[in-house]
Amino acid sequence: MSPALPMRPWIPSVLLLLTAPLAAAEPRFELEAFLTAAYVDGQWVEYAGEPGTAEPLPFELTLGTPDGGSGEFFRGAVRGSYRLGTKDRFQVQLSHRTYGDSPLTDAEDAVKIDRAFYQHDFGPETWVRLGRVPVPFGLLNEVRHDATELPFFRVPFAFYRAGGLLTEYADGLRARHRFGPPQGWGVELDVYAGQWTLYETQGAINRLAGVFPELKGQVLETDAENGWGGALWFHAPGGFRLGYGTQRYSASGGGPSHLPGESTDRSLFFTSLEWVRNGWTLRGEVQETCFPVNFAFTAATVGLDPSRSRAEMRTNAEIDAIQAQLGYRFKWGLQLFFQFEQSRSQQRSEIPTDFLGFFKAHPEDERSAFGFSAAYHLNPNWVLRAETHLVDAQSVRLVSPFEGSLTGAVIILRINPEEDGQETLVSLAYRF
Repeated sequence: MSPALPMRPWIPSVLLLLTAPLAAAEPRFELEAFLTAAYVDGQWVEYAGEPGTAEPLPFELTLGTPDGGSGEFFRGAVRGSYRLGTKDRFQVQLSHRTYGDSPLTDAEDAVKIDRAFYQHDFGPETWVRLGRVPVPFGLLNEVRHDATELPFFRVPFAFYRAGGLLTEYADGLRARHRFGPPQGWGVELDVYAGQWTLYETQGAINRLAGVFPELKGQVLETDAENGWGGALWFHAPGGFRLGYGTQRYSASGGGPSHLPGESTDRSLFFTSLEWVRNGWTLRGEVQETCFPVNFAFTAATVGLDPSRSRAEMRTNAEIDAIQAQLGYRFKWGLQLFFQFEQSRSQQRSEIPTDFLGFFKAHPEDERSAFGFSAAYHLNPNWVLRAETHLVDAQSVRLVSPFEGSLTGAVIILRINPEEDGQETLVSLAYRF
C-alpha cells in the first residue's frame, strides 16, 4: 500500500480562514452515499486459441478484469455538504474502489478524498470553488461514483481511463459562470487550475510492458503540476448540450512517460455531445491526448551484449479515443443501453544507441469494446444491472529499420498479440 494521498498543506488553512466569518449563519447539512457491488466474469482468447489461454491485456489488467469469475468489485462514495447561509457551502467526498486484481487496488488508498472544497455563489449562475475540486472533463468525469445514474458499472475506460492521464480532481481553484437563463438556451464557461497526483499502470500508458514483462502491472505515481483546463458548454432546449474542453499539465515523478528527474507536458482535448429527451439518452465524445514519452533501456534488457551502454528513447505519443452511448428508459423502470468505445495510440520515435545503431520505432495499438446493459430501477434508490462487453485488441508491433551498425536489417517485435475477450457483470447499486 502506498502512502496516503495527501491534500496540499495550504488547503485546510485557507478553507478555515474563508469559512470562519460565516460560522454565525444557520448551517444546513446534507449527506449522500453511492454504493455498487458487482460480480465480474472475464474470458480471453489469444488468436485462435482456447478460452483461458490468454492473459488480460494491460488495459483490462488496470480494470482488474479476471480470466474467470470474481466478486471482488466494489465502488462507493460518501458525500457531505455543509451550507453556511445562502451563498456559501463546504463539501467533502470520500470514496473507495476495489477492481478485483487490478494493481490500482493496492496502489491507491483504501479511502480517498475526492472532494474537499469551499464554494461561494456570486449569483444564481456564478460560483467559485477553492480546495480539492472535481474537474470538468467530458460528460461523466464528475459523476463516476453516481451508481444509480451511470448506465454501466464504470465510465468508458477508453475515454475516462482509471487513474492515468486524466484526473478526477485538482487541488486548486475552479470557477463557473452561465450566460443566459438556468434553462433553455445558454452558454456555460467552466475553468480550473491546480495540481494533482495520478496513479498510472505500466502497459496501459507505456506499451513497453510488452517488451519488458517485469514492467507489466506496475503502478507509478505521477505528479501533475502547473495544471489548468476548462470547458465551454452550449445548451439548447430539449435536453441538448455540446461541449469543448482541455486539460494540460506538466507530469513528473515516477510516471511511465518520462525519465527520473525530468518532466513532460501533456495536453488533452475533448468534444462532447449529449441529448436527453422523452426517456432517450444519446451521448458521443471524442478525445485527443498528446504527450512525449521518454524512457531508457540497456542492451541486457533486450537480450544483447550487457556490456554495452543503455539507450534513451524520446518520442511523441498520440492517443485518440471515442465513446458513444444510446439508451432508453421505460416508465416502468427498465433501462437499456448500448455503448461503443475505442482508443488508438501511436508513437513515432528515433532511438540512437551504440549497440543497435540507429533505428525508428512505430508502435501502434487499438482497443475496441461493444457493451450492452439492462438495468431495472427497483425504486429511485436501488438499481439491479446486468451488462456484457466484447473487447477486441489489435496486434502491436515495433517495426524498426536499422541504420549504422545494422544497416538494412529489419526487426519486428510483437509486444501484445491480437486478443479477443468478453466481460460480463452483474451489479447492484444503492444510493441514499
